[in-house]
Amino acid sequence: MGALRGLRIGCHMQPPTLVIDYVVLATGKRRRRKIPINKDNEVADILSELRKRHAKYTSLVPAQALERMVEKLVGAPIKQATTKEQAPPTVDGDLDLNALTDEELQQHKAAMDADFMKNQLKPGDPGYQHDVQVEFKPTEKTDWDDDSEESDDW
Repeated sequence: MGALRGLRIGCHMQPPTLVIDYVVLATGKRRRRKIPINKDNEVADILSELRKRHAKYTSLVPAQALERMVEKLVGAPIKQATTKEQAPPTVDGDLDLNALTDEELQQHKAAMDADFMKNQLKPGDPGYQHDVQVEFKPTEKTDWDDDSEESDDW
């Protein structure tokens, strides 16, 4: 076989198998390489073994695509396999989101989105009402919302 060009990468979940489609440039023939994966090992170990034993084929696909496929087959992202697993953040109304890092902020936003989707009512759901309008009565007196102090500065 001469030079090869990778076409795509995929996987079969049962049995866990990595599939790499490629073309032999000299003949133009399309080929498929199926590589069985041992799910009992860590993702990093599987990747290093693949790169050693099947370098001819794994070098045809981008490293990130190879990692994603192995992660799908094993069922754990590579970051979780090497670090301690973290619990998802809880939604707390007293938390200052401006003081968080970008990564922490994205985690909290994802948790809030999940909470919103869980409580969201859609047409067809029991208890759904279209265009609900509610007048809120304040329970405490607030100075910022006094009608008597409206100014004509605008």
